[in-house]
Amino acid sequence: MKQLGFSKPSKTTKYCEECVLSKSTRNAFNDHLSRNKAIKLLERLHMDLAFINQQYVLGILDEFSRKPFIFILNSKSEAPQKVIDLLNFMENQTTHKVKSIHSDNGSEFVNSTISEFCKTKGIKQTTSVSYTPQNNGLAERMWRSLLNTTRSLIFQSQIPQTFVNDAILTACFLLQYRPNQKRQNQNDKTKTTKPKLFSKCGIIIRIA
Repeated sequence: MKQLGFSKPSKTTKYCEECVLSKSTRNAFNDHLSRNKAIKLLERLHMDLAFINQQYVLGILDEFSRKPFIFILNSKSEAPQKVIDLLNFMENQTTHKVKSIHSDNGSEFVNSTISEFCKTKGIKQTTSVSYTPQNNGLAERMWRSLLNTTRSLIFQSQIPQTFVNDAILTACFLLQYRPNQKRQNQNDKTKTTKPKLFSKCGIIIRIA
């Protein structure tokens, strides 16, 4: 705390009001009341695109296993093909088929490329209401968990900003293997390869 320029909190302090305010978020809509929950792998995938560290980052989350998948993109136009590649990979590596995908109304998801792919594969595509991130709650919660883990890795390792992308991929790997009460099938074949230790920074980097 002292190294970061913060004073040590008093022992009589029960909670930090500023921390509570800084972590406050809007409540997600209870859309789960109007739809059935996923009971199998790949039954419903949630996806979103974020702009982190001057780069686009594509995030896809399986609703059943709650496993995130992250792709660092050079440009926004790469998103449709990355989505198609991942869906094909998942179906080929498991015995399950993608039933539905859910995203916002961004052009990276609502376009002729993905629409034609979903039509050919028989995949249902749904979108949230425009400018309403609460309607895409699982994807937004995925980003919150990923960024919190990423910041923790950066602060603990004291690495420069040039390694932010590696920290994001490492955070994704850790969340994939983290115990989760929603995760009932740990033996699926969507796991990534064994990680290697990046000794200079002291963090784990996933090797693709």
